[in-house]
Amino acid sequence: MTAMSIDVLRKKIHPPIESQREEEDLWKFFDTVNCYSYALGLLCDIRFLNPGQLSQMQKQNQYTDEELIERVKSDVFVLGLEIRESSLDEDITGENTWKIAILNTGKTLTQERYDYHFLRQGQNKKWYQKIPYDQFPSSYDNRYRTITDPEAATYSFHYHLVGYFVVTKLEQV
Repeated sequence: MTAMSIDVLRKKIHPPIESQREEEDLWKFFDTVNCYSYALGLLCDIRFLNPGQLSQMQKQNQYTDEELIERVKSDVFVLGLEIRESSLDEDITGENTWKIAILNTGKTLTQERYDYHFLRQGQNKKWYQKIPYDQFPSSYDNRYRTITDPEAATYSFHYHLVGYFVVTKLEQV
């Protein structure tokens, strides 16, 4: 992660906007952001951001679902955001509020590869993901189907849904 202060990061938070084209325009110069940075709305060159990193939690190689949620909540708090559990069907309104989905491969002793993934819902109610670094955010899964349910989409890993969450930007900075 670059040496940006939390105050600078708070100013870079950008909630989802109206159209995929506008979304792509904002992100095309940020080749280094990952799905987690994207879900949080961090419009900056932050490199590979890990859950818990902003709140200075020690990095691990794998996370249980509970650990992943705890890390996200801790980072969200540091950024001056609010987070609460949601559902796929809950309708979110407000320009400073958006929904994210957290996916995880899980933590096992025999697992060879571990990964987590984040998506965020745009104001147009489509789900967007940011992978890999040199691509625009996309509302399509690995089979080029529109993502209407992050739990049912196809990805490069076998994920399970950890949960849906509503994120709110509490203050304009």
